Amino acid sequence: MNDITLVMELFAFLSMLGIQTPTELPKINIISTKEMILMTNDKQGFNEENLGQIITGMCVNGVIYIDSKVDMSTVMGKSVLIHELTHYTQNKCAAVPKKNIMKIATLEAQAYAAQNRWLRANNMTIEVNNPYGVTIYLPAVYNWK
Repeated sequence: MNDITLVMELFAFLSMLGIQTPTELPKINIISTKEMILMTNDKQGFNEENLGQIITGMCVNGVIYIDSKVDMSTVMGKSVLIHELTHYTQNKCAAVPKKNIMKIATLEAQAYAAQNRWLRANNMTIEVNNPYGVTIYLPAVYNWK
């Protein structure tokens, strides 16, 4: 998937939130739940039935992967992509050391905040919960070099 119009629309939304977006567009791959399971580092407890409830997208080495069960024509589906685009803008998906949980938590908090702002801007009353429990106000520091 490389819907340039959609990505540019979502980048414009991130820019409105004060998040600097790169000029380079990401590669976006739609993959099966099974492929998502194989790509996750921690496979404990994941199976094809429950992974879609846990992980619907990821950004790895500058490539965004979205589960094929996500309907990208919906506001909720686009919110998954805006979450992953936020990670893409965070140093174009530069690896963050796993041992530094506060950096990871802050990066995730920014992505969840952008996702929830997208949902509210599109009159959705649902909010996506941040499992890290960190709350931030946009824009947040996202350059961890």
